[in-house]
Amino acid sequence: MWKLVYQDTFGFGEDRDPPKIEKTGDDGYEGFLQLWTNVLDEGIVIAGGKPAAGFASFSLVIDLPDKRTETVLIDVHSHVNRLAALKQEANPDKIKKTAAAHYEACLKNEEEKFWNDFGRREKSFKAFAVGIGKEVYMKRIILSSLLIAMANLIFLFCLISAFYLLSLQKTKEAVIAGVFSLVFLFVNVAILNIRSLNMRYKHPERFYIEIDGTDFIHSDGNFIKKISLNEIQGITEKEILSRGGLRVLIVVDYLDNGKKTSYSFFKAFSQRDIVYDVTAEQLNACRR
Repeated sequence: MWKLVYQDTFGFGEDRDPPKIEKTGDDGYEGFLQLWTNVLDEGIVIAGGKPAAGFASFSLVIDLPDKRTETVLIDVHSHVNRLAALKQEANPDKIKKTAAAHYEACLKNEEEKFWNDFGRREKSFKAFAVGIGKEVYMKRIILSSLLIAMANLIFLFCLISAFYLLSLQKTKEAVIAGVFSLVFLFVNVAILNIRSLNMRYKHPERFYIEIDGTDFIHSDGNFIKKISLNEIQGITEKEILSRGGLRVLIVVDYLDNGKKTSYSFFKAFSQRDIVYDVTAEQLNACRR
């Protein structure tokens, strides 16, 4: 048996309306879901982009299976940012999952652990890759495609020439032609950049950095790297000079089975081509 109790906290002392029972029921999970739904709907207000606790207060009085009677509250003031994020996300499945986890924690007498875990997720962070405009995308794709096509033609010409010269027993000339064919074969690796560019233009949602309270996650479109926050030693930025200009890497130093290692990905290919508009300082702040 459970009762959802509502109280308007506006005013002081006798000015306040007395608490009243909003809803009742028998299913414990439903009681917790009602508590979370009402707190998110009425107990959190967002004004000017800043979240704050509202005047509507809710508590759940519930009889647990082990014959305990508990009064369950959601401390809005302590978790206002996390609750506001949950409210704005407006994901019914996530709210149901959170309410179920809270209910399970109360059944196991582990509510303190639940709130500790919930608090850690307040520092969750997610940044998507900067979008690529159609004009920039088309120019780069056309230019890169022309270069790749030219490199392919030269590669085939050099390869055929090498075999032809070899058949004429001109070994030295055949070796030179073979070397040139290998050079232009490696040039074709640039097609990977076209693929990445194409993915960033058509599927930008697949490129992101996320810190969810337990893991650091990076997705480059096809591959997702997940590193436990407990294993991370630090996150830094590294600049490298290449033909395309000054590139910036985000480097994550972490322990892999006790061994120091690192994982890196591009933050920017150049000053005009920013992939992720975040700093290492922001990422470090979110992981602590």
